[in-house]
Amino acid sequence: MKKINNNGFTIYELIVVIIGTCFLAWLVFYVHQGISINTRNDQRVTKIKNTQSVLETYYSKNGHYPSLTDLNSLDFRNKELINFNQSNLLDPSSKDSTQNLELSSMPMKDMFAYEITDSNGGSCEKDDLLCSKYNLIATYEGKVNKNSYYIRKNID
Repeated sequence: MKKINNNGFTIYELIVVIIGTCFLAWLVFYVHQGISINTRNDQRVTKIKNTQSVLETYYSKNGHYPSLTDLNSLDFRNKELINFNQSNLLDPSSKDSTQNLELSSMPMKDMFAYEITDSNGGSCEKDDLLCSKYNLIATYEGKVNKNSYYIRKNID
């Protein structure tokens, strides 16, 4: 009887290789997603800290913080906020780099928030000379240390 020489792979070997390849592809994708999210959350923290630094410089010069309306005005930012990088207002996940160069009055996904009040916690939009307290808020992707938001308060 003649012996058949079989040099190919069996169906079981091919299935094992395919499953292994799929698992490795999933693992690489999953790890990459986590790294990307952490990077964007780190960028959020950096941008909020940079914005806070500019706001504190403005406060030390003027004795009050800008209102939300002022801070969202490109003319105001260019004239009054020394060394302010406009891109600090842009959340790293934002898809539209022109529309979101302003802050929201409340935390939301893909947009930073600026909650500004007078010393009693009331609105100071009509008279920004009364603006004395603020919260700068970034919404994390997922949770960081069990927190959904990164919040920086006024220093004074």
